[in-house]
Amino acid sequence: MDEKKLPRRIKQCPISESIFELRFKTLLPTDAILGTLYNLETITKFFPKKNVISLPILNLPEEIRKSDPNLQYKVYYRFTNQDLTMSIGPRVIAFSNVNNYIGWDKWSSFFIEILEDIFKLELVNRVERLGLRYINVFENTIILDKLKLNMSIEGEALAGYPTNIRTEIPDNGITKVLNINNFVTVKSEKRSAQRSSVIDIDCLMNIGKDKQTFMNRYLERVEELHFKEKELFFGLLKDDFLSELEPEY
Repeated sequence: MDEKKLPRRIKQCPISESIFELRFKTLLPTDAILGTLYNLETITKFFPKKNVISLPILNLPEEIRKSDPNLQYKVYYRFTNQDLTMSIGPRVIAFSNVNNYIGWDKWSSFFIEILEDIFKLELVNRVERLGLRYINVFENTIILDKLKLNMSIEGEALAGYPTNIRTEIPDNGITKVLNINNFVTVKSEKRSAQRSSVIDIDCLMNIGKDKQTFMNRYLERVEELHFKEKELFFGLLKDDFLSELEPEY
């Protein structure tokens, strides 16, 4: 799909959270990572109060955290400032925009500016993977009725039932992980429990390159992930439903 044909934004924005994640290898010991980042200029800019939350994983013994492969990409600390967060672990840096989506230009500028400062340090030795994820919540909506997706069992449509769908779509070096939760109970800090639907798209790109080689094209790769996410999201929506969301081109 031509990027020019995709909406620039939709007024009835369903985005509940967006996450950008970078997985890496480092030569620094785990206990030095937070100290290395703590006084970074851009972190002070975006997180002036330096509100750092230590996450529950730190309650586990260090030996378990290091030896369990399921824990190697978990985050240990989180900086917070209203709707923006930055989370760090021994092999991962993740940025999040929650609740009030600020738009791709501001959102990507936020994490790219911090990453460029991080790349000047000796923290990242090798980049393993990039991920861009968008979680879209549609309140009181049976989303399967609104999508170009047909599911039925012996002729009976599943649209009216609580239904979970997951698939992985390979696309020129990017894996698009699509999760659709149709008319399930959704609860968050700002929402009481209610029936809603969720379209969750996570676009993943394996890198496996040293820092300098990665930096030669990393902005292009970030934009490619964003385009693939938008292409899949808008490609799912029926035209009349997209019109209800008030797209702007």
